[in-house]
Amino acid sequence: MNITSLCHDLAAHEHDASIERLKTAHEHDMKQVKVHSSAMNVAFHGSGPFTIYTMIVTCPGTKTWWVLKKRYSQFFSVRKQLLRHLKACNNSRFAALADILAPALEMDFPKKHMLVSIDNKAVIKERKTQFQRFTAALIALRASCILASLDADRTDAQLAKLDAVFDLLQEFLEIPSTHDPLAGSSPTSDRCSETSNDSSCDSCSICLNDFQASGATYHYQTPKHNAAPAKKVRFALDDDDDDAKAADEEETVLKLPCNHYFHEECVMYWIEQKNSCPLCRADAFEGVMV
Repeated sequence: MNITSLCHDLAAHEHDASIERLKTAHEHDMKQVKVHSSAMNVAFHGSGPFTIYTMIVTCPGTKTWWVLKKRYSQFFSVRKQLLRHLKACNNSRFAALADILAPALEMDFPKKHMLVSIDNKAVIKERKTQFQRFTAALIALRASCILASLDADRTDAQLAKLDAVFDLLQEFLEIPSTHDPLAGSSPTSDRCSETSNDSSCDSCSICLNDFQASGATYHYQTPKHNAAPAKKVRFALDDDDDDAKAADEEETVLKLPCNHYFHEECVMYWIEQKNSCPLCRADAFEGVMV
C-alpha cells in the first residue's frame, strides 16, 4: 500500500480516531525503534562465500517485530536510490522532503571495499554497526513520510515524491502486514487468547521468569556453546526524549507466529541464529510486541 492509498483508507475512517492513532504510532516508531544485528558468512552452490547482515527490528509504536536479511550491496543500492531522490528535491517545492531525507543520508555509511575477505572481522563489525543505525534511520524515514503525507497542504507533486520514497523503503525493509495501526486490535489485549490454558503464557520459557510490566532485569545462563546473548540497542533520534527512556525501562515481550511468548532479551540471539521458535521450532521471521 502506498501513501495515497493509505490516505484514502484514512478518509474512510475520518469519524473515528484512526488518524490520531496512526500519527501517534509512527511518532513513537521514529523515536523508539530498536535494532538487533548480527553477521553471518554463507555460501550457496555455484557462488563464492559472502556476508549476510541480519537485522531484527522492534517497533514499539506499531507493536511489530520482524527479521531483515541483507547483503552490503543491497544497503548500498537503497542508499544510492535515496540520494537520487534527495538530488531531485533541488527546489523550494520539495524542501520538506529534502529535510526528511537528510538525516538518514548524512549519517556514516560503510565504505565500499574491493575484494573484502569474509574473514576481515574489522570491516564486517564496522558494517554491522553502521547498518544497524542505518536501518533504524530508514524506519524513522518511512514514518516521517507517512506523517508528512497527512499534511492537508501537500500538493500532488509532493505526494508523488513521498509515494516514491515510501514504496522504496517498504520494499527494502520488508515490513510485515502486522505493522498497521489501523488494524483495530491491540496485540496486548489478546496475549495468550489462543493458548489460555498453556502455562507458557505466564512466563518466559528461557529465563523461567514471569512476564511483568515493570522494569525488572532478568539473567539467565549462557547456552553450553558459550555464545553470548545478543545485546539490545536502541537508536533514538532525540536522546532526551522521556518516552524513549521509559520504553527502555519497560520489559518487552515478543509474540512469535506460533503464539509462544518470550522476553525480547532472552529470545533475540536464538531468532538471529535459527529464525525459529525455541519451543516448537516453527518459523519465526515476524510477530508482534505485547
